[in-house]
Amino acid sequence: MVNINRKKIRRILLWTGISLVSLVLLLAAAGWIVSHTFEEEVRVIFEREVNKRLNTTLTVERINLSVLRHFPYASVTFYDVKIKDAGQKKSIDNMLKADEASLEFSIADLFRSKFSIIRMRLQNADLRLHVYADGSDNFHLLKPGGKSDKGEFSFDIQKLIISNTLIAYLNEAASQDYNMEVGKATFTGKFSQDI
Repeated sequence: MVNINRKKIRRILLWTGISLVSLVLLLAAAGWIVSHTFEEEVRVIFEREVNKRLNTTLTVERINLSVLRHFPYASVTFYDVKIKDAGQKKSIDNMLKADEASLEFSIADLFRSKFSIIRMRLQNADLRLHVYADGSDNFHLLKPGGKSDKGEFSFDIQKLIISNTLIAYLNEAASQDYNMEVGKATFTGKFSQDI
């Protein structure tokens, strides 16, 4: 009697295991297919729309789309990112240098071709924030107005995740100078109006 129950349990566990592995492989394959199907279209839209909205110059080496890397969100990752100082007193310095900067959005946005960026990640970055004596700064990156003409792209950043980042903050107006190393930090809020 005990052997029959063990055989049934083994068979059930075996089929459950095979089913789970098959499901994971199927989802991974679907993610790869979706990424490669939409990658060029999404890359062009993101490159155009991000540059259209910035008050400064952005340079990147490579752009990659993934629906698996930051699941349940799809993400566009920019590699070897450099962003020049923004604002009135532009300099030749970089406000940001990062190995990776990812913009995350709903996977459903891929099928609608309307992208709302809700999360941002920075990895291995050097961030230099500067408030000048007159109160102007170098970190208000976005031009006023967050949506494109067609409504196909918007910044609605609610979560910012940074890891392995050096942050330098200099506020000439308040005579403050801070330097910090951040291993990992998560910020939540409505950042779209603040950057």
